[in-house]
Amino acid sequence: MSTLLHLDSSPLETAISRELGREFVKTWKAGHNNGTVIYRDLVLTPLKPLDATWIGAAYTPAESRTTEQDSVLALSGTLISELERADEYVIGVAMHNFTIPSALKLWIDQIARSGETFSYGAEGPKGLLTGKNVQLCRAVSSNDYGIPWSHGCDVCDRERICPVDVWRGRPGELPEADAGEGSRGCGVRNSLMLGMIRIAMQF
Repeated sequence: MSTLLHLDSSPLETAISRELGREFVKTWKAGHNNGTVIYRDLVLTPLKPLDATWIGAAYTPAESRTTEQDSVLALSGTLISELERADEYVIGVAMHNFTIPSALKLWIDQIARSGETFSYGAEGPKGLLTGKNVQLCRAVSSNDYGIPWSHGCDVCDRERICPVDVWRGRPGELPEADAGEGSRGCGVRNSLMLGMIRIAMQF
């Protein structure tokens, strides 16, 4: 049975990125009669900036962590578990002030953990969440469009990340959709979140 993880990150309920995500889920359900959808609204999730306590807990071996450290990492563990359970992700990404929403960045900080979602090797960081298809539903304004995001580390297969961009220009103009160079296994064109999931994939 297939499982889809659906994430929303825009603070606006009427955001185009949310609408795109809902449409994707509707189409996905039609093709996966017995499929399961895990939904998380990152705006409503109590995500906090990382602090010294969190970082110390994350880099402490699991068998050596205190009860307090386990509690600090509890939400991170839940978010990573959702990524591991799902076969495919669809992430609604609004663009604000030339970057991604703060809730999405906080989520990335929580799930990008060495030894859990990526590892370091001789050739640099390597994603551990392999075999996952990632669909980015990104809505941008004419001022935010085309800004590159290339920092971060891979936790998924970059060739499986497929961005769908909707550009909102001046008032009165219709949005234009850009599905990249294919629906599956495409390269990251106009990449966004996953250079931070590069996901941290290349958002």
